[in-house]
Amino acid sequence: MNVKEKRAALVAELQGLVESVKAGDEASIKRADDIVAELEGIDEHLAKAAEKADTLAKLGETSKHTHKGVKMSNEIKSLGGAAVEAIKKAGLMRGAQPGTAVAEFKAATDTIVEPVPGDIQISDRVVTYPNGALYVRDLFPTEFVSAPTIGFYQITTEGTADTVAEDGAKPQLSADGVLKTVALTKVAGIMKITDEMLEDYPRLVSAIDRRGVYAKDLAVEDQLINGTGTAPDMTGLLAGGINTATWVNGGGAADMAEAIYSAAMQIKLTTGYAADGVIINPADWATIRLAKDGNDQYYAGGFFEGQYGTQFGGLYPELWGMRVAISAFCPQGTIIVGAFRQASALAIKGGTRVETGYDGVDFSHDRITLRVEERLALEIFEPQAFYALTEAK
Repeated sequence: MNVKEKRAALVAELQGLVESVKAGDEASIKRADDIVAELEGIDEHLAKAAEKADTLAKLGETSKHTHKGVKMSNEIKSLGGAAVEAIKKAGLMRGAQPGTAVAEFKAATDTIVEPVPGDIQISDRVVTYPNGALYVRDLFPTEFVSAPTIGFYQITTEGTADTVAEDGAKPQLSADGVLKTVALTKVAGIMKITDEMLEDYPRLVSAIDRRGVYAKDLAVEDQLINGTGTAPDMTGLLAGGINTATWVNGGGAADMAEAIYSAAMQIKLTTGYAADGVIINPADWATIRLAKDGNDQYYAGGFFEGQYGTQFGGLYPELWGMRVAISAFCPQGTIIVGAFRQASALAIKGGTRVETGYDGVDFSHDRITLRVEERLALEIFEPQAFYALTEAK
């Protein structure tokens, strides 16, 4: 079902609630409020999509024409690049007023006017992550939301179906859905940048993209695993009521790997979902990755080729067919296994944003403040689809 079909279904459902709402039915009134809020989010999403489609159409028309002496560029700027352009256009440079263009060189007689405190330029774009090792957040599907608080149903099931003799008693099946309501968590940080750095644009782009945004990403990764659920923390996996299991005390790589496999099979038996991801500490991963057989050969492949000449496993091969996210935020001695794509989601509002402006005495100290932030929440739809494995005591 696409977005428009979902909207039509919600409108139809809302129309069906009119009479019961008029009668004062509390459940119908609450559901109607939820539908209205969801419709507002969908309409906002459709409006943005239409705006982007119009922009792309105009770009397409522009690309059909060439102009003598004009250099056409289809370069897509990074988040840092966009922020730099915003800074230049806003005039947040030494000697410039907000809203004025900034020349590459300025005269020594330029009048210095202090900008109005609080003037900022916002670039609101989703950041694309560099290729390389898998991030923990990449294990989760993404949902874009418009409200500051989200609700989702957390499902638990009990019992199994079975064959039944004629006139025999049927096995009991039960499924319980509990409505969870969580507020989005803001993960943010600020950086102080000197005017001299502002004049060195490539360095500023690097500072925003590779320092500020990366630092924010690390904080998000920590929250996804270890968030306590106590404000302002989000509820991470380890505090999300997931299953626990152990591997044998003093066990080695084989015991750890077998515990991971057993957890994946238990998830399949309990929920029907296929486990698709593993989160593990680098030290624990090294124990498994460097394990050798009786012939002193690596199970996951050697330095230059795979086991017995098979395909090379690389630094980050899959484990039992599941993707592996190696994170220093995962406590050593704890391994998380789960059906991430089916039993959880990462709710995001607005994507990563960079804001620029003056803070306190920034202007008199020839500097500017950069703020990087993201608002998001982790939804764990079915805790039974996850396991936290530890060594038995």
